[in-house]
Amino acid sequence: MERVFKAAQLGADDFVVKPFSFDDLAQRVAVQLYELDYTSLQRVLALLPSRETAQVPGLDLAKYRDWQAFVATDQGIEICALIRQGLNIDSAKALPKPQAQTQIVILKRTRLHWKCVWPHATGTTVASAA
Repeated sequence: MERVFKAAQLGADDFVVKPFSFDDLAQRVAVQLYELDYTSLQRVLALLPSRETAQVPGLDLAKYRDWQAFVATDQGIEICALIRQGLNIDSAKALPKPQAQTQIVILKRTRLHWKCVWPHATGTTVASAA
């Protein structure tokens, strides 16, 4: 377990230990390859529930006071959409790309943390998913 913690500290998105199942490995690879562009962002926004999520395991929503959190699953991958307060999902869908890049953040859950996948260029780790 110490190695997993060290790997997370060094920025690893996942840590595979032997023995492992090939199905589990395939799912983990799919999570690592999951990315969004503006077109697929629209698809993801359509998946979101109409009600905001009160708690997201592994993500301290108190740090995101100006954001609303919505959790959904896309292609078998858990995602969290953060949308600026004052916007509803329908108005978020209508944003042109430049505004969407400042008003919407999409995170994917890896085994070790939440990682930003929209806006695409950030790719930053947001919080531990443990």
